Amino acid sequence: MGKTLISRLKIPDDRSIIVVSDLHLGGGEDPDTSERFCTFLAFLREGFQEHSVYCEHCSGEKGAENGERRALLPPEKIILLGDILELWDSRHQDRNIAFLDAVPPINELKQSDCDVVYVTGNHDEDVAEIIASYAKDRKKNATNRDERATSKHPATLEKYRSISSKKDNTHEKAESLTFYWGGGRSIELCSRHYPAPKLRGGELGIKVGGVSYAFIHGQQFDRVQIPHTISEAMGQRFDPVDYLQDIANVSFSKQVGIAGLALISVLFGFFAALYYFPQVQSLIPIPLVGGAVGVFLTGVFLSGALFFGLSKKALPSSVLMAVICMLIALIFLGAVIAGWLRPLFWFGFLVSAYAFVVITLPRMCAVSKRKVYNAFTSSRNKKAKELIDSNLFDASKYKYTSKVLVFGHTHIPDFTKDTKTEKVKLLVNTGSWVKDTHREYDSFVYIDTNGICCMRWVNDANEGKGGIECLCREKDGSPNVSLCDYIAKNHLNLNE
Repeated sequence: MGKTLISRLKIPDDRSIIVVSDLHLGGGEDPDTSERFCTFLAFLREGFQEHSVYCEHCSGEKGAENGERRALLPPEKIILLGDILELWDSRHQDRNIAFLDAVPPINELKQSDCDVVYVTGNHDEDVAEIIASYAKDRKKNATNRDERATSKHPATLEKYRSISSKKDNTHEKAESLTFYWGGGRSIELCSRHYPAPKLRGGELGIKVGGVSYAFIHGQQFDRVQIPHTISEAMGQRFDPVDYLQDIANVSFSKQVGIAGLALISVLFGFFAALYYFPQVQSLIPIPLVGGAVGVFLTGVFLSGALFFGLSKKALPSSVLMAVICMLIALIFLGAVIAGWLRPLFWFGFLVSAYAFVVITLPRMCAVSKRKVYNAFTSSRNKKAKELIDSNLFDASKYKYTSKVLVFGHTHIPDFTKDTKTEKVKLLVNTGSWVKDTHREYDSFVYIDTNGICCMRWVNDANEGKGGIECLCREKDGSPNVSLCDYIAKNHLNLNE
């Protein structure tokens, strides 16, 4: 397994790695991200090697000399470094929109002559559940050890390949899942980091031009990691808040608007107050409310009978549905006439409580989760040096031997050296593709045998195309410093 993994991590000298993160496809902040990213991918696919980027600030041993153009090599891998889908705060709280926004980029990626690595972040962590689901299904369907290790049809190319780590040589955990999608190319799903440091050889990272690189999304820097810690201990994902969000995306729940959520909350509060507070019962007796519930339900099902019997009588089951609604309406009307009023109160109480728990609470959680997370635990909007100075980057927990750590999550395209430890010498942030007037966006990281560079896609909305420019930063009092120049001026020896 180790040899297989290491061979998969080799990058040819005439190829590159491109790393992007934080597209948040399907989010409400920037609905145009998918279109811009597709234009960028088309640019790469149509002949990246024929293009070059010019930056007067690039210099140093591994960079281009002043006044020269640095030729860009076509990508061997495109690493999508987390938060590619916005599953926390999708537009209209509908995750289907995130998947729809992702279809055009996936189509562009599939047509590209490169492998794709999808590392899940905190906003799209649900995607990683596919890895565990496949491993579980494979284990149950396999009939012997050989099939579990290879394939049900060893003579044919596998459509999927799962790589697992072992703990105490007994318990396996699926770390990644690779889908082969034609042309000898594939897309690999990974959770939180790439490659997985738990795999033999995974801690070595990816070596390009004598330099090793490791990739994480960056939610590892956030202060609260309780659900992840519990998940690691349990051996399976545990996230109660995410469970509520899953419920909020049930088809019926998504159709309930603000007015409906408010009505459910008011009704539940009313029934709860009537039950728990005697002073309220003295004003409004429970039997009276039970009778009102019975009359209301009689009207609901009677209107249903009229709806199916008159308005939708052309439907195949309209007659049957009209009869059923009429019978239920008669049952409730009979209960009111017979004086069975207290049970009808309980009917309203339980229904309103159920609706509040499975509709209103999950929707409230879905709307507020991102804001609460960013306000109290997130490292978003922090530069790389701030992560080090505030000890959010804990070198003692750094599991790679790679001297360069590439990450996203904070939405700030940036880079800095780490003077606190020898384990990692350089931190590089990919930035974000969410349009923002206060910082650069559409940024990415480019890696080849000449080194690593922060770049930015400059899109021309009028012509539907664009170009690439080197992304510079103010460092040590010097303005417009590129990453290539920064490495040279600080004499950072990144080679192993």
